[in-house]
Amino acid sequence: MNNWFLYLIRCKHGQLYTGITTDIEKRFEEHKSLDKKGSKYLRGKTPLKLVMKKKIGNKSLALKIEAKVKKLSKIKKELLVDDKIKIRDIKKNMILIISLFVVQQIISGCAMTASKDMCKEDAGSSDRYVFQDKCSKCHELPENNKE
Repeated sequence: MNNWFLYLIRCKHGQLYTGITTDIEKRFEEHKSLDKKGSKYLRGKTPLKLVMKKKIGNKSLALKIEAKVKKLSKIKKELLVDDKIKIRDIKKNMILIISLFVVQQIISGCAMTASKDMCKEDAGSSDRYVFQDKCSKCHELPENNKE
């Protein structure tokens, strides 16, 4: 069956929930009804709003895309919702973008983490990362790596 969809739901406080299904309307109603078929994560986070749905294709591809989207930062997910990042870009360019960024960071000696575009140096002693376009101890991100 090649009718799998990726969807994003916005929760009460702005969190984005990512999922896949073959029937978006049915799945969204299950989430809203708060019964056992809906996600445990979404319980107590109403009202819910379906903010994005995209046809992906087969189940295997949908699972792979869902996993990549779940790993995106909130900012990048918002860009996906606003249609400024395309699903095809996630499928094709994710590995290339990360690889180029890793090489650049190795060459420059920057303390920024390649997979999250965040600088642990600026987070101080905590283990939390802070999203930013600029690392105060290193350098600004190149324009082509900003999304």
